[in-house]
Amino acid sequence: MLAIACANKTVQEADLPEQEYYQKAQAALEDGLPTTAVKHLKDLTNRYPFGEYTVRAELDLIYAYLSAGDYIAAHANVERFIKNHPDHSSLDYAFYMRALSTYKSTESFLGRYLDLDPSERDVSELTTSFNEFSLLLKRFPDSQYAPDSKVRMIYLRNIIARHEVQVARYYFKRKAPCRPYDAAKLF
Repeated sequence: MLAIACANKTVQEADLPEQEYYQKAQAALEDGLPTTAVKHLKDLTNRYPFGEYTVRAELDLIYAYLSAGDYIAAHANVERFIKNHPDHSSLDYAFYMRALSTYKSTESFLGRYLDLDPSERDVSELTTSFNEFSLLLKRFPDSQYAPDSKVRMIYLRNIIARHEVQVARYYFKRKAPCRPYDAAKLF
């Protein structure tokens, strides 16, 4: 006689206290385990949506996603945070993380290790990142993230300018008319 057992139901863990989820997430971030931190922070925000640690967990979740290299999830969580907490004291941090997630998403794995020039590729994401850093500086000029944002904007502006020069050279070599470009839209 053959007996086969199969479990269709997933076993749900018992809810831990809110503080314990947060402490586990912080420990995971300190140990350099951002994906583990993401799991604990998501558990906290799902199980305690109006808890004492929820807002802090939402901000830490953005950082954890960024640390884990999941820039799309980081950006989505920033957008949600800005929408849900428009008057929060750490809103400048959220704006900075939004721009940083867009900025980091433009870095390719091969580009970092093969020393590829980012100006030779599509710069639309770089332009978006530039505009997001610019928005941060407009809304929060005295933010602690302003100096880093300015440096990144200079870097991005230079890449975008190199890209435009390369496009112009391409058209010039072919004796074709250059496409019209309105630089005022960017700066």
